[in-house]
Amino acid sequence: MCRKLLFITLLILLATASGVSKQTKPAAVQKKELSFKVEGDVTLKATLYSAGKPGPGILLSHMCDGKGREAWDDLATRLAQSGFHVLTWNYRGIGDSEGERFQGGNMQQVFEYWRTKWGADAEAAFSLLEGQQGVDKARIGAGGASCGVYVSLLLAQRRSEQVKTLVLLAGPTDAETKAFVEKHDSLSILGVSSEEDRRSTSWTKDLVVASKNPTSKLVLYQNAGHGTEMLAKEIELAPMIIAWFRASLEKAKP
Repeated sequence: MCRKLLFITLLILLATASGVSKQTKPAAVQKKELSFKVEGDVTLKATLYSAGKPGPGILLSHMCDGKGREAWDDLATRLAQSGFHVLTWNYRGIGDSEGERFQGGNMQQVFEYWRTKWGADAEAAFSLLEGQQGVDKARIGAGGASCGVYVSLLLAQRRSEQVKTLVLLAGPTDAETKAFVEKHDSLSILGVSSEEDRRSTSWTKDLVVASKNPTSKLVLYQNAGHGTEMLAKEIELAPMIIAWFRASLEKAKP
């Protein structure tokens, strides 16, 4: 009888432990490849990460190092496990996206190209994210690294009523985007850079200083690299970004 009781007790304990394990296990992420059309009948490629339940949306724009949206894969997966719908996308001519590849030029030419081409493309990517099942249209944020910082700022300008918060990893800004940030105090910004990356650090500092939102925050590292490189070198950065989006988009609830 005692042995039988002990056996039943062990079964109950195992079942309870199994239940706890299931509760604490991160949500399974659904990953889907998508395509969307932009100006000039060009097809761009994107990846949607979702936990399969209603939640806020986040659009992530990549660096200009040629690697494309894959650089966001780990962070996007972790964000989706935390309940976000995340869309990463490739710019024109990058990876599996069609179109001409940006060749660069002086800063004025660069900003003009980004503004006229990538700004509109980012807005199309945003519409794609917004239209996905389960995305809470009242709670959407964006993030960018390197040139993706400027792309995210352009998106925030174009969709100022919908984009609630930005995470910006070491990228450029100009007078127009700074003026926009200064005037829109509802937009919260997490700006991150590594101090040896001097020009990016200067841009990031200027942008956070320009923000009139009291929650905007500047985070500076040492020898952490540029843009998404910082995610690999600073292990607390990804959890910080997840917590930032959670707090910022929770406040954005209507």
